[in-house]
Amino acid sequence: MGPGFAGLLSDFFPLFVKALRETKQEISGIQFQGHTSSYWKVGDEEADTYLENMKLSVARAQAALQFCLDLKRVAPNRPWLTQRLVSAGFSDSKPIVDQDNQEDQARSRRVSIAVNVD
Repeated sequence: MGPGFAGLLSDFFPLFVKALRETKQEISGIQFQGHTSSYWKVGDEEADTYLENMKLSVARAQAALQFCLDLKRVAPNRPWLTQRLVSAGFSDSKPIVDQDNQEDQARSRRVSIAVNVD
């Protein structure tokens, strides 16, 4: 995880958790979703590329989740969070594309956070 993303998460995630805790909706899950670009190594089989990118996307999601859970500012909310946090990898199945339907490889390498509301 780069320092820019770590700084963003350090500032954002505690405020995000506070807002979720204050909502009147029942939050049943918070999913960290890892994504990759479609690039791997030239010449690799498509299935191999997908599986290697799956490993990378899972690791990316888990690293972001762990980083957020370890933040001192969310420590009072850890019991609540550990009942709701999950991570998932999407490999290269949801790329970011431009208006010409060309993949933006840098933006496709990301972590998103989804909230499940009951």
